[in-house]
Amino acid sequence: MAITFKALDHWPRATMLGVPDSAPFEASTSGFERTLERDRAAQDQALDHAAAFAPCERVIVIGIGGSAMGTRAIVDALAPAAQRHRLILLDHLDLKTFDEGLEGADPKRIGLIVVSRSGGTIEVLAWLREVLGRIHPAAAALITATPDSALGSLAQQRQWPILAIPADIGGRFSVFTPCGLLPLAVLGLPIQAILDGGRNADPILAHQLAQDLKHLLDGGHHRIVQFFYGEALRGLAGWWLQLVSESLGKDGTPLFAAAANGPRDQHSILQLLMQGADRQALLFCRWDRADDPAGGGPDLLPLGTVGMSQLEALLFCANSDALSARGRPVLRCLLEPTAAGMGAFMQTWMRATVKLGALMDLDPFDQPGVEAGKRIALRQLGID
Repeated sequence: MAITFKALDHWPRATMLGVPDSAPFEASTSGFERTLERDRAAQDQALDHAAAFAPCERVIVIGIGGSAMGTRAIVDALAPAAQRHRLILLDHLDLKTFDEGLEGADPKRIGLIVVSRSGGTIEVLAWLREVLGRIHPAAAALITATPDSALGSLAQQRQWPILAIPADIGGRFSVFTPCGLLPLAVLGLPIQAILDGGRNADPILAHQLAQDLKHLLDGGHHRIVQFFYGEALRGLAGWWLQLVSESLGKDGTPLFAAAANGPRDQHSILQLLMQGADRQALLFCRWDRADDPAGGGPDLLPLGTVGMSQLEALLFCANSDALSARGRPVLRCLLEPTAAGMGAFMQTWMRATVKLGALMDLDPFDQPGVEAGKRIALRQLGID
């Protein structure tokens, strides 16, 4: 299986409620489930447009939040080093990092993809001003749900292709739309395998995960902490954190989510999780990669034939076992290191988040707290 969950001793197995199939997700107000079948033509269009970027040495993607995190997650996990080097993902506001990314590139062989659902995202439009002040893109495309915006008008003037984000899909649920797919296709990643992973994800896993988390929340475990083991999953950690926090952190709920990187963060927060208050639901996710051979240097411990990936797996199990032995609720997830595994993980967590939102009687698709900050920033800039 692309994803395997294993509950340790103190993780509850809550009674399943409702029909354990995809019907509730298909009936959702969001199209994140329906897009996998409904929007095949738009997905194919993204693949077709990717060909125009083939000559580009670098591809700049301007996006923020949900418009970029799915791309970063999959690129970190699946892209070869040469393709990762081609991507300049502007999901920050640091000009120095941008300029460093352009170093050594032929200015006539730079592509540009702009992603803004609203067409008025402040960080995106600020970056667009900087980028177009420096380069004339050899290939360009706009991905938006509002082609009649000022950004859409600029794209039309410059004869950039405009790809649609379906109106019923918000940014953090949009990875399987052109928003996520075009940049991935430009880098030559296996789009169909990613989509098939999402299509083939077992909805029962999402139902069970949501039920278990609701049971833990009701019992006072208000903090969800997920450790992601493996450098390939650093981007996925950020995507997961936004999905859960922005979808469920509202209406006064005590829920708080945090993502950690293993084994690095064992040395920063494991003490707190082990001997602090028992308020965390703990998830451990590992990129189930092949074993590395042991190095040829001095073996001071000795480690014998244990290589780096085996050591990572050992620490993954040892620390989750230690927390479980302390009475903490721990759930392990082994993630197949493939495009299908990434698609299945992301679809499972989108489903589980929506189901958990329903169980908590809140809307997982809005983000009023984020919008409030945007309005304040625009007022301070004197923009209506």
